[in-house]
Amino acid sequence: KPYKTHHLTAITEAALGEAELQGEVPCPSACRCDDGFIYCNDRGLSIIPPLPLTAAVLYLQNNRIDNAGLPVSLERRMTVRVVYLYDNELDDFPTHLPPSLRELHLQDNNIRTLPRAALARLPLLEKLHMDDNSISTVSIEEKAFANNPRLRLLFLSRNHLSSIPSGLPSSLEELRLDDNRISTIPTHAFRGLASLRRLFLDGNLLANQRIADDTFSRLSNLTELSLVRNSLQSPPLNLPSTHLLRLYLQDNAMVHMPRSSLEGMRRLQKLDLSGNNLTTLPRGLFRDLDSISQLLLRGNPWYCGCNLRWLHDWLHVRGSSVTVRGLTCHGPEKARGKTLRDLTSQMEQCEVDGPGGGGSLFTLRSRRPVHRYPDLGQDGSVVGADGVTGKSLVISVKPLTPETVHITWQAAQPASAFRLSWLRLGNNPAMGSITETLVPGDRREYLLTQLQPHSSYIICLVPLSEHEHPACARTETAYPQLQPDVVASRSSGSIMMTTSNLVQLRTTQSSEIGTHGFQMTPLAAHHPLQPKAKVEDMTYIHTIFPSNNTTLYRSTLNHTANPGYGTNRGYREGGIPDIDYAYT
Repeated sequence: KPYKTHHLTAITEAALGEAELQGEVPCPSACRCDDGFIYCNDRGLSIIPPLPLTAAVLYLQNNRIDNAGLPVSLERRMTVRVVYLYDNELDDFPTHLPPSLRELHLQDNNIRTLPRAALARLPLLEKLHMDDNSISTVSIEEKAFANNPRLRLLFLSRNHLSSIPSGLPSSLEELRLDDNRISTIPTHAFRGLASLRRLFLDGNLLANQRIADDTFSRLSNLTELSLVRNSLQSPPLNLPSTHLLRLYLQDNAMVHMPRSSLEGMRRLQKLDLSGNNLTTLPRGLFRDLDSISQLLLRGNPWYCGCNLRWLHDWLHVRGSSVTVRGLTCHGPEKARGKTLRDLTSQMEQCEVDGPGGGGSLFTLRSRRPVHRYPDLGQDGSVVGADGVTGKSLVISVKPLTPETVHITWQAAQPASAFRLSWLRLGNNPAMGSITETLVPGDRREYLLTQLQPHSSYIICLVPLSEHEHPACARTETAYPQLQPDVVASRSSGSIMMTTSNLVQLRTTQSSEIGTHGFQMTPLAAHHPLQPKAKVEDMTYIHTIFPSNNTTLYRSTLNHTANPGYGTNRGYREGGIPDIDYAYT
């Protein structure tokens, strides 16, 4: 076959030379010509036939042309501006292309290298399509694009790239690297690409801890960024904000959107967060989105509690100026299947969020809480915040290990959900953190994990219904030898505590919480606790926001040591959101 192809090419060259001497070359019989447009596509050609001298755009796709089928005479066609050679049998980058070429389509071949010498023959090239080939990072020669100062568009989708190619021309405005094997992006990856407007990195192996903090901040003129189908748990840090119009983050593994994720994106028109694992969004996330017109949120398990009151109000203020798709509630049960816009009556029952932008799924510093812990009464019992009579609720807490506490409870009346919250006590409780989560109303137990050893905790539970007050208990993870089942009962707004063997204990005066000590008093009677559930039925929750002056304690079974704990980078590398936006 190579001999036959070379023989035919030689005959073609001879015929072309004779025709050129006579001043004209007719339209090839296998093709159709329309002024400068030459249509030779889908003809089963193995070589390029002689072309008219006026040829400007060559359609040669979907043939069987290999490198031997490219005649040297093609270099002399100085009027050719665009060549379509995709879906052929090329193994190498073509070397006999006209230097007048502005646009070249070579996708869907088997090209393995990008040689500098071949590209240097195309100094006017503006658009290069190399999708669906076999190019790897190491097969792109150093300074391959050094002689292509006008290159504006480079498509390298669906190749074998393991990193961002180096030495890309500063003239680039659009770069497509989707569906490769890129797993790491260092700080210098996009250095010198100040003109880049559109960047596509879909379908790679990107995770937050493998993207340098300042990677995208250098792309100050970026208008479109797509990071679809990666392994991101939250948006990368320092996204370019000044000119960004479209941001695509769908089909990742995102569980958290830090409040500063979209900061400064006043021109952003389209945001797609579909196909992630988001249950809520922090208040203030959209505060700078003055131009947003499309918000796509499909495929997330949204929990439409009071935590999203701010978003409900924001949607009603924006009205028809923003199109929202997929904001359908998965919980609580009463809201399941409804859209957030339709929950006006339910949202009106929520208290207006404070400046912390709280909500039932957020961890808040106690200096700006949205939930107040009850005070201790004069008789040592724990009393509701305002002393209003509430329905009977009994909770039992039992430390299982220095890191875990098992909580069970009895409720006399049904509830749609419970709010469970806990606070680690320390020398400076004002700088501690309250962690809260919502528990479905049919649950009667929870297992707190990843607690700090040798610590005291206040744990409170309250039904999410009007005029209800929390039942609270204090427990210690510090002394395994003192791990009785502690039962707290709230009736008529007050709380009593007892051990499972009903032995009276007395705590010392507690300077940590700034109140008098309290008695753990036997109860005359209480309802028997529910039988202990199987371990697989328990829901595990994990505090990811440490109190001040403490380290982040994490199980060595799931995480490796990281010297960055306590810093934003340490949190990010551990899959934990930044400090100011942590939640459970």
